Amino acid sequence: MSRDHPGGLPEVHDEEPEHSLVVDRIGVSGYRGWVRICGFDGCIDRGVTIDIYVDLPGNMRGVHVSRFIEVLDEARVKSFDSIYDFLEYLARESLVKHSYSRRVEVFVKTSFYPRDTGSIEALFGLKLSRDDRLEYLVSIKLYGLTVCPCVQKVYSYLENTRLEDTPSHMQRTMLEITVESPSRINLEELIRIGLDSFSAPLKSYLKRYDEYLLVKNALKKPRFVEDVLRSVIVELMNRFNSGKVRFRVRAVSEESIHPYNVYGEINIES
Repeated sequence: MSRDHPGGLPEVHDEEPEHSLVVDRIGVSGYRGWVRICGFDGCIDRGVTIDIYVDLPGNMRGVHVSRFIEVLDEARVKSFDSIYDFLEYLARESLVKHSYSRRVEVFVKTSFYPRDTGSIEALFGLKLSRDDRLEYLVSIKLYGLTVCPCVQKVYSYLENTRLEDTPSHMQRTMLEITVESPSRINLEELIRIGLDSFSAPLKSYLKRYDEYLLVKNALKKPRFVEDVLRSVIVELMNRFNSGKVRFRVRAVSEESIHPYNVYGEINIES
């Protein structure tokens, strides 16, 4: 075959490596693009950042990176019913193009903007093996308001005030909820569980009377970081309890009266 023909070029990736070790995860990271998601109320082009990885056998020197890009380019002209369908398309097509791999992992980062509560960051993941075994991952990051119950109770005791009318220091708290499951995870349910765990939700737009109501209601529901973590875990276990499911909940309280933050985490496998 002529050396000028593309088919005559050497396949360096297929060469024997110097060290015959399996590479557990190799692929493309930080690919930015768009995915079209179409539902009953129309289509939306959602900005996404994508990672795709496969495993590489010990007898191959390198992975064929261009094949990942081929899959991503082919997906750009398609529409999908959900992010999950998009994940499965990328995973299955990647396994077709990387016939030497036993499994593939796909991760898609995006953001959602619920009305008046600020942005919610979301990470969707899918692990697919040759035997068609699927494992889904969803992780969301959102913010809410927490009221310190300790200061509130001490103040109430010393000043002889009704507890729910007693001031306390408040802080913005970051909450991260991660669920790994063999079945698809309802994103809206995760968001609801997260928002309900705070003393009050954050609001982008508040007039003076609305601010008063938000603070008043928050004081009726004081929460430590520990309270937030535990309430989320209990709700997750009640809602997502089918099959082998792993939960991780993290929270960071950006303390208003201290020069440091408070961090907490719970990991549970059901």
